[in-house]
Amino acid sequence: IDAPEKDEPHAEAARAALRARLEGRALLLVPTAEGQDRYGRTLAFLHLPAEGEGEGRGDGAPDTGEPETPAPGASVNAWMVEQGHARTFFVGEAQDWHAAFREAERRARAARRGIWRDAPAAPDHYVASARRFHRPDCPHAAAIRSPRRFETADACLAAGLTPCRACKP
Repeated sequence: IDAPEKDEPHAEAARAALRARLEGRALLLVPTAEGQDRYGRTLAFLHLPAEGEGEGRGDGAPDTGEPETPAPGASVNAWMVEQGHARTFFVGEAQDWHAAFREAERRARAARRGIWRDAPAAPDHYVASARRFHRPDCPHAAAIRSPRRFETADACLAAGLTPCRACKP
């Protein structure tokens, strides 16, 4: 996933939501096959332990049952995307879980949650390279040698494309 960096809009809200829901809880870290990104950061899935695998909240407080709290066994990565606190960002080969993450982002966009709350209006089309899609006014879009045109961001995501990190379509 791609969560806002500390100097980007919504960064503090994303960090606060993650802290409020997970602080003090036992978590499972599952590294990806890629291991690290080009900046040396660990690429992994973060999960809440399934029932019986952990103690739940380490502070003894019961779960509130709120729908925005990840369920036991749930992917924290997918929860962050679903709540609009992060975008999908795929590294490596297509995996079975990509579709679920794309659907979570689609729902967050449609509900205008988190980073999508103040997102600019959708353009009338998107421009794509082999791996990424862009708003038509993005400088990266102009550099694509053989651009493909998509009518919606959902169509781009369904085609397995990743949103540009500069124009954030």
